[in-house]
Amino acid sequence: MSTTTDIGLFKNYVGKHFFIRCKQDSRFVIDSRFLQNTGGGPTILFTQNFPNNANQVWTVDAEGHIMNVQNPRMILHAQSAANSTPVDLIDIKSNPQADTNLAKWRMNSKGEIVSMENGIFMLNVQGGKMKNRAGIIMYRRQGPEYKNDKWELDCIPSQVVKPRDIGLFKEFVGKPFYIKCQQNPAFVLDTAGKQRKGGGQIHLWTFKDKHDNQIWTVDSEGHIMNYQNPNSVLCAGNTNDHFKVEMIDKEGNPRAETDLARWSLNTNGEIVSMANANVMLNVQGATMKNWTAIIMYHKQGEGHTNDKWTIQLEVGYATEELKKALELIEILKVERDMARKERDEALAKMASGTPGSDASLKERYPPGQQNVVTFEKSSEGLRDQSEMRSIVTYNYIFVNGM
Repeated sequence: MSTTTDIGLFKNYVGKHFFIRCKQDSRFVIDSRFLQNTGGGPTILFTQNFPNNANQVWTVDAEGHIMNVQNPRMILHAQSAANSTPVDLIDIKSNPQADTNLAKWRMNSKGEIVSMENGIFMLNVQGGKMKNRAGIIMYRRQGPEYKNDKWELDCIPSQVVKPRDIGLFKEFVGKPFYIKCQQNPAFVLDTAGKQRKGGGQIHLWTFKDKHDNQIWTVDSEGHIMNYQNPNSVLCAGNTNDHFKVEMIDKEGNPRAETDLARWSLNTNGEIVSMANANVMLNVQGATMKNWTAIIMYHKQGEGHTNDKWTIQLEVGYATEELKKALELIEILKVERDMARKERDEALAKMASGTPGSDASLKERYPPGQQNVVTFEKSSEGLRDQSEMRSIVTYNYIFVNGM
């Protein structure tokens, strides 16, 4: 028999967005020391400065996990149920501690956010100091006269946390394209390996028309994906200069949920990391040759074009589904030719009076009527209706036009 987790007053806030405001000084809220677009790190007290700092906005689930809205995989976690133990952020999907009571919380009517691991330990501002970067810790219940371990939840409309701004990429969502370097458009972004399996480094390579490794797309979150494998996304190892960019698994790698794997395209042609707006995709050493690595590097200015890119749509790229359809058409063309040959031979026998030219042949191949081979293909799985039209036209010309 299943039981419902008792999360106290949190039950009224499940799925809602809120600040966790300290009752000792309501100017201060729980924040994270590091940007949660990259994930992890300790929690701190900080003056409310949202919307400039989305790390200060939280939500809670029915199990009592307190999650950062900017990155819902990151949850509050106490390292142990003991005085002065730091409270940090861990990944709910990859860290086994996420399934323990050290990562689950209950809020009572006093405003105490109590650990489910031990009901006398709760969130506390270290030393009761109301100042920026004061640590959030676990501490034993102190009594009604203390306010540094008591909190109030201040809800904000969910829509206040704005959708991600992916810049000019919004014009290319779901579409196939090349990413050409403005320093030399003969070179494009390319993957080191076939992306049907995912993974591998990113480098510069000479442009090859309709080459699978060079065709990309983007989603509304700013994930740049290889078009042949949408589960393989572009990700930076870090936002520091010279860190290489690689392909990672969108479903299996926790970094895919961070802003290290999200990008924005600005009007300068810079592909900027959402983890740090001052760093972007760059051709290492501005060397225009095959195998040159693609790295993260800080903004260089107008005089440099090895960090600026042009997006070129690939309108004729064939998806795997379309390729299979065209292969089927080729088979049908062979069948058509065989049927045509059989018909012509039969009509020739009829005209010459050769034995076997009976009425059944006349019915099968009536004079003036073309033999029709029908090709039917659902549009499901095709990129757009223009592809379906191209198949139908192809079919009509080469199959029905006997």
